[in-house]
Amino acid sequence: MATGQLQKTITGHEKGVPSIVYSPDGATFMSGSWDNTIRIWDVGTDKPLKTIIANTTELDPSQGVRAISLRPDGRTIVSATDEPVIRLWDVHTGKLKDSLVGPTNSVATVAFSPSGTLLASGSDDPTLHLWDVETGKLLNTFKEPTKSSVLAVAFSPDGRILASGCYKVIRLRDTSTERSTVTLTGHTTWVRALAFSPDGHILASISEDGVVMLWDMSQVSWQ
Repeated sequence: MATGQLQKTITGHEKGVPSIVYSPDGATFMSGSWDNTIRIWDVGTDKPLKTIIANTTELDPSQGVRAISLRPDGRTIVSATDEPVIRLWDVHTGKLKDSLVGPTNSVATVAFSPSGTLLASGSDDPTLHLWDVETGKLLNTFKEPTKSSVLAVAFSPDGRILASGCYKVIRLRDTSTERSTVTLTGHTTWVRALAFSPDGHILASISEDGVVMLWDMSQVSWQ
């Protein structure tokens, strides 16, 4: 991080890798690939410790992993494949723990809240879903005003703000009131990824055209 120099290249997946997350202790990282696998890697040796077949249906087992997220306790990883199902996996055993069914279209993005009690998911339609992780119940479904897919979601470090990215816009919601409060505009195409800084003061967004924007959360005017 100090020099920006490439340290190593890790290979093993057969197709593209759209999603990567680190474990809380930094000893391992997980990668989700279009080859329909989630792989858990040892950071020290660069060797895969476990491979999970992410789509277990017989309908189309070739559907790849679009997004993954790791629960803050490091024990559960959630995957979004190119189907309307969200799956939760045990990191240590690689076994399926639960399947969340509710979205009416393919799930494009997933993110745990900092407390690990909530899970947000966005779909290839204008819907954002909020789930109770312990019970697997769908708590709420938010309809985006724009007729576009929700391709990115992120919680602020304190869990108070849920950000979602669509076509040209980012929407911020207060998780305590679950209402749409702020719309950020500036991107000219699909918002593909969102991330808050560790202190929550800055929200970073990147769009399909490669443009990265940094948003000052202190300047956001809540309604």
